[in-house]
Amino acid sequence: MNDELGDQDRGIIERTLLQDRRALEDLLLLRYDWLRIVAANAIPQGFANRVLPEDVVHEAFVKILRNFGKFRPETEAGLFAWMRVVVQNTAIDMVRKAGATKESIPGNRGDGACDESVSEIVASLAVTDDQRASEMACRNELTSAFHAAMRELDPKLRRVIELLYFDDFSVSDAAEVMGITPDAVRGLRQRARQQIKDSIVRISFFV
Repeated sequence: MNDELGDQDRGIIERTLLQDRRALEDLLLLRYDWLRIVAANAIPQGFANRVLPEDVVHEAFVKILRNFGKFRPETEAGLFAWMRVVVQNTAIDMVRKAGATKESIPGNRGDGACDESVSEIVASLAVTDDQRASEMACRNELTSAFHAAMRELDPKLRRVIELLYFDDFSVSDAAEVMGITPDAVRGLRQRARQQIKDSIVRISFFV
């Protein structure tokens, strides 16, 4: 991506970082060609005729606009890293739907990706080795307890969990978006999981 930005481009980026949704829409259009290249590079050669970069970017635009208020990128680097990873993950998802396996997708999700679902996260946080607890962890009551525990987290801890588990970011990608080191992301993830576990123990009848 060209680092030489005009005053107008810089103003759009600055307004986007201030949570101006219209500015984000303008920025996505301004960076369409770059995002299309990102999408094309994420599509394996064997799927180039089944998954089009334009379709990937369109779907990614929807996700970026829908989740913009939740993630609140604080820096220009974090903003563009977030946009890039959303496009890459959207491409991977669309390639999978077209019939690819995880193993056939080069660079799939990057290092340290988290493939757990919400139910699996909750199950992994169960405080007993009793197999029945893992089964109960999939029930609606325990999932509700998980979301209640998420709401109690410090925003930075909650953001790590959302990036890693809800949006399939790798540890390195989450670190880039948040402007911190991968080790810091791992530390925040550990703290967040422990706090969620403590909250679920307090809230839920099933653990």
